[in-house]
Amino acid sequence: MDTATNKGADTTPRNSVDLPSSNSSKNIEKLVFVPEVRKVGYLMRKSGFLKRWSRQFCVLDRFSLSMYDSEDAMRSGKHPNDVVKLHGTSVYDGGPSLTLKSTRIHISTDDGRLHCFSSKEQKQVSEWMVALYEAMEHLSTIDFGPEGQHQQQRQRGEALSFDDDFIDNVGIGMG
Repeated sequence: MDTATNKGADTTPRNSVDLPSSNSSKNIEKLVFVPEVRKVGYLMRKSGFLKRWSRQFCVLDRFSLSMYDSEDAMRSGKHPNDVVKLHGTSVYDGGPSLTLKSTRIHISTDDGRLHCFSSKEQKQVSEWMVALYEAMEHLSTIDFGPEGQHQQQRQRGEALSFDDDFIDNVGIGMG
């Protein structure tokens, strides 16, 4: 985790489950899961349209990379500008950025989008690359089950089903 940009922040992993009240015999009504944050900080992101660099506050968790206009925007509860889900993506060295004088980080998604990030500081780029690779390594250990199973359940209006192995693998605690 990038502690230099995380001063005074609560670093406790945020895993929670809302259970039905004790007088309810229904299934779990709402499952809220916020994955453990792995790294936070500012990166420069190259836009796809005008090819300009913009400063984004990035939050990397075990499953995605979220981008905000600023740390204050994230802390105030605003929705991220963009979220890149890491499952099904490739992360690789995009070569040097002539503008920022450091390596670019490329994230290629399974839908064909290419996200480009960098920083003026090579050390920061290297730290983000390591954190992204570690998150990708973690994802490779998770069995997500039959492809599209949960999407089909949502379309039918059914409650999502997670087997015990899935819950154990992603670290959802029931206590």
